[in-house]
Amino acid sequence: MGYKKVNRMNQINIIFKAGVEYQEKIYASAKDINGLFQLDLKTNEVRYLKRFSEENNGGSLHQMAFLHNNEAWFIPRMGKYIAIVNLDSMDIKYLRPIYRKVINKVDYAMYYFGMIIETNYLCLIPMKVDTLLLINMDTKDMYPYEGLLEEGECFPFGAYAEGCVFLYPYIGEKFLEFNLRTKEKRRYLWKHPLGAYEEVLYCNNKIWFTPLLSDYILKMNIKTKEFMKISIGYLYEEGCMYHQIVVYNNALFFIPFESDRILRFDLFNNKLSKICLPGKNKYRLLKIYSLKLLVLTSDRENLLFVYDDESKSLKKIEINITQKDLINEIEKDCGSNLNIFIQEGFFAQKGVYKEGYLGLKKYIEVIYRHKRPVNTAEISKKIISDNRTWNEKLKSVLEKN
Repeated sequence: MGYKKVNRMNQINIIFKAGVEYQEKIYASAKDINGLFQLDLKTNEVRYLKRFSEENNGGSLHQMAFLHNNEAWFIPRMGKYIAIVNLDSMDIKYLRPIYRKVINKVDYAMYYFGMIIETNYLCLIPMKVDTLLLINMDTKDMYPYEGLLEEGECFPFGAYAEGCVFLYPYIGEKFLEFNLRTKEKRRYLWKHPLGAYEEVLYCNNKIWFTPLLSDYILKMNIKTKEFMKISIGYLYEEGCMYHQIVVYNNALFFIPFESDRILRFDLFNNKLSKICLPGKNKYRLLKIYSLKLLVLTSDRENLLFVYDDESKSLKKIEINITQKDLINEIEKDCGSNLNIFIQEGFFAQKGVYKEGYLGLKKYIEVIYRHKRPVNTAEISKKIISDNRTWNEKLKSVLEKN
């Protein structure tokens, strides 16, 4: 039996930004489009499921995602709400995060990092605001810890251990230990250079730090606050950086921000090894939340990687959907009113003009042309050269055609 030849001109590439694995399917929020997508890990089939109807931004809506029972929790980046998706019914509930005030006007998510603690509590670490947020994932009750951060403080990452959250600075010379029960705060000296380490994880009675700009893996004893270094040794290469950490099958995996490899630290024998990425290309990868698999998505390409523990290698999956299937699924979600994607800004305002990716130009060529014949090349020129707001210029061009 021969393989069916795929016409790549009819394929639209999708970049997953945040997602979860549930029953061997990936449910993910896409980059540069307001849409919840599904990827079947058995067939590699990709489906557009629905839009996040309470959001009106088509950029990277979500920063991260978590799985709790049959719910995917999407945490906002450019979006306004925490979106809770029932993965059996596809119903979505929205929670607006509670905080007292914005203290850092940085171009990042309100909550840059989070974790599930004590089985059913979601703890969100504040990046731009002064409030740490704890949410009971069963009842959806929110418990804000207001005034945790002071003006100028910025703690992107944190770890939970023995009733306390440990927060580590992006800028500053101290880290913070915060007791969730007593609300006691203690600050300790942080001697490490700016940008040396990124995401942290509590494991085996230690807090582990991901080496972004460092040739050492760092760990901290939560009792003594003593720091210890583990040399990356010959596996270190200048220009290779890591920004996320995952514990999987008794090993720590350090996920690249810019690297051709993943670092694997075996917690049994304390040995460090590498997992080469396909083609030895440098990737920026993001973890997909899973209880049983190690799944990573590329922040730049339409690629998904699934780790195989036996072969110690990664399976690469291309994330794309046919133009026809995308049109059909959007029509099911929006009915006949496809202009909802224009009026409410469901695509990134600048669009993605790279061939194969869905942005403003591709929207016109693929979706709007499906409804009525237009000169797409001329429209694209007009839109790119027009200085008005995205919604104004797109609406104007479509009305004239």
